[in-house]
Amino acid sequence: MPKQYSIKWRKTDLEKARRAVKNFNAKIDYWAKKDPESAEYLPSKLNFKQLKKEIKTREDFNKRMKELQGFSKKGAQKIVSIPGAEPGTEFKLTAWELKNAQRRFRKINEMRKKEAEMVEASIKKRNGSQFQTAKTKAAKQRGLPEEFKKPKDRQEWENFLKRLRQSRWRSETGMLNVYKERLNIAIDNGGYTDEMRKDLYDLIRKVSYQRCMELYYSGEEALDPYWVYYDPTPVERKYRTIKKILLKEIGNVDFIIEAIRKSNLSEGQKQRIITAVRANAQEVLNEYLNNMETSVFDPEYIQSNDISADIKYAQLCQALGLEED
Repeated sequence: MPKQYSIKWRKTDLEKARRAVKNFNAKIDYWAKKDPESAEYLPSKLNFKQLKKEIKTREDFNKRMKELQGFSKKGAQKIVSIPGAEPGTEFKLTAWELKNAQRRFRKINEMRKKEAEMVEASIKKRNGSQFQTAKTKAAKQRGLPEEFKKPKDRQEWENFLKRLRQSRWRSETGMLNVYKERLNIAIDNGGYTDEMRKDLYDLIRKVSYQRCMELYYSGEEALDPYWVYYDPTPVERKYRTIKKILLKEIGNVDFIIEAIRKSNLSEGQKQRIITAVRANAQEVLNEYLNNMETSVFDPEYIQSNDISADIKYAQLCQALGLEED
């Protein structure tokens, strides 16, 4: 699922949205005047303030602008019928409204299905323990499919469209909230040491729970809360596996540089190594990620006082292709 960014309204966004609302409302006036008999089946005019309130993310904005532009396309104003609330009755609306409602409807049910699958995975049992809370029970209920409305009138249809927009937002945030809770429980109760937990939470904050969930859905088993909690792999190895994925996602060597600053190297040695690490950041990161347990760039090794500063400095120089002073 794509990453969601809360929208920060720019001046150009406001201008584009106002223009889209103005053009949309003008089209409704045009078609109502051209075909008065069908005027009652046209969508309601838009209010800019309400539209702005409904748009939560940058993706929402882009999709909503595309939707509104679609009302100007040929055939969008065609009047079509769907079953009404009472048997044998029909509700008439534009092809544009029906197409967009059906698309939103499919999207919501896809998200509801994913949320239900996530909850199901989180309450699997092993050794008699149950991985479930009241929140996940509620989430499981939210995972039930939405039903496509058979409206009795225009107001009921408008309310249905509004609920679809709100349901989509709640489904997206609901999935994230369930995932966040599951992952936190897994880390807190999966046998990880205090130091491991602190390290993982620091990395997760930098990557974001949203991105962790995206990686989980893309197939990263190590970010599956069930794996984090229950998998029989030794905790130390699970910790390193999760850490490797998160560090790769962060994609910088700040954590290595911080370890060098806290090491027992002399100030001159620190500056030289830090400069070289920054100049070869990608190579250093790849070397560490590929050889975490033995890498000379392991922060724990760098900060260890069990190894003399001179030996450590010589090893770092060799790894970085530097000649010793």
